[in-house]
Amino acid sequence: MSSIITNLIELRDRETFGHVNRTKEYMQVFLDNLPLEVASKYPALVTSKEIIINAAQIHDIGKVAVHNCVLSKGGSLAEIEYEMIKLHVQEGVEEISKFLIDEDISSPFLETALRIVGFHHCHWAVPANSKNRSYGFPEILSGENIPIEARIMTIIDAYDVMRSKRPYKLEEDHETACGKIRKNCGTQFDPTLVRVFFEIQEKFEIISEKYKTDRLPQNTS
Repeated sequence: MSSIITNLIELRDRETFGHVNRTKEYMQVFLDNLPLEVASKYPALVTSKEIIINAAQIHDIGKVAVHNCVLSKGGSLAEIEYEMIKLHVQEGVEEISKFLIDEDISSPFLETALRIVGFHHCHWAVPANSKNRSYGFPEILSGENIPIEARIMTIIDAYDVMRSKRPYKLEEDHETACGKIRKNCGTQFDPTLVRVFFEIQEKFEIISEKYKTDRLPQNTS
């Protein structure tokens, strides 16, 4: 099922598809290198590893409902456009939930995807003003209330977005991306998972460099 969905994403947006490919490899590396303290606390990360890796690929499935003029816009997004982007989480949750209800099935893959899709934009520490532009997707959770798969996805997603050229931003180098993850440790990101990331950050850089050809071309004008 994940391959069908990712093929649809490729047709919708080439850069999102590249993001999907890299996401799968980042998640594989992350789960393959879990320290004992994390693996023992969250055994499902080991027993359900392949399900999580495949489910992570569709974390942005809701973007198929966002108009391409917003996804491909150059420059900063207006407030209303940013709100449209944020709707990709709600759209993804609704579509996966609808399938689970309509088909009346129990699917570990879709249930895992639902947790990742729904909460991969939640921040570890949510400030009192949760209406800030960086928050509000669509249910607010914080700390260990955020599903562990989504907490990992938050780091992976942020790293790849920073390392990628998008119509509205330039690509950032590996050192800059790592610096921002370190800076936001304990606020945006789970501190324990940030420590895991820094143990394997060189593997992330290798994956990012390998898929450079999937990215949008740099503007040389």
